Amino acid sequence: MKLIDKVAANRVLMEHVNDKLPVFIAYKLMKLLKGLEEDVNFYRTKMSEIIDEYAEKDPNGQALQSQNGGVIIQNGKVDECNAKIKELEEMPVEDNGDIKFALDELAPINFSINEMLSLECYIEQ
Repeated sequence: MKLIDKVAANRVLMEHVNDKLPVFIAYKLMKLLKGLEEDVNFYRTKMSEIIDEYAEKDPNGQALQSQNGGVIIQNGKVDECNAKIKELEEMPVEDNGDIKFALDELAPINFSINEMLSLECYIEQ
């Protein structure tokens, strides 16, 4: 499993964290979120370090943002920055293999196809 898989699963689950669900499903989702937490925090920390290293900065040392809200990367450093991000995202991590869902367990939640792709490794078929 790659680090980005856990980050994507966390993102999807956080979008549904306030959904009213049967207690058994809510409990399993909570356990999965807790299991993802350490790796997601690691990802956020490392991503912040990458941004800090490669971002264009204002006189106060703050990263400059483009009009669309993204960070502006230093000239000539875009490929290097993208390589660091890819390396981080592709980092192998341990699976939270003890928490799996049957499709029928997830039936009370309305997921998009994209969200299901992010959760695929946690679904038993």
